[in-house]
Amino acid sequence: MMATSRFFAIALNALLMGSAGLAAAQAQSALSCSVTVDYVLTAQDGTVIDTESYQNMFVLQPGADFEDDFSTPTRFKLFTASMQQGPNRAVVTISYFNDVSTFNSVDFDSQMSLLNGQATESLSGAQTFSTSTAPLSGHYTTTYALTCRR
Repeated sequence: MMATSRFFAIALNALLMGSAGLAAAQAQSALSCSVTVDYVLTAQDGTVIDTESYQNMFVLQPGADFEDDFSTPTRFKLFTASMQQGPNRAVVTISYFNDVSTFNSVDFDSQMSLLNGQATESLSGAQTFSTSTAPLSGHYTTTYALTCRR
């Protein structure tokens, strides 16, 4: 009887330690992220015509995607982020869509990797298109910055 009790205690201890280890591994794999996206429309002479900014902070874990629908009654706007944990790195993927005007929208995807053991990684980018066709002539610039921390 004593051997059965001892075996049960060992099995219970292993189960509890395994659960705690799994929770610790999941907490360690979580990423705290922040994103900023800025859209600016400037006239040919440099006068700012329109601006829009998006900022958010969020936490990612494998299998737990983040989604923010920041649409208005007349414009569709969506930001999503996900994380895949591989054997050597975590890969963060973001998608951004913003219906900024009747004729234009901003739509981009990006991906960033954090090596295991790496505390912080940042990624940024910019894109501009220009048109000389009135009444929409100007320079349309979108910039973004993403930072994730373990």
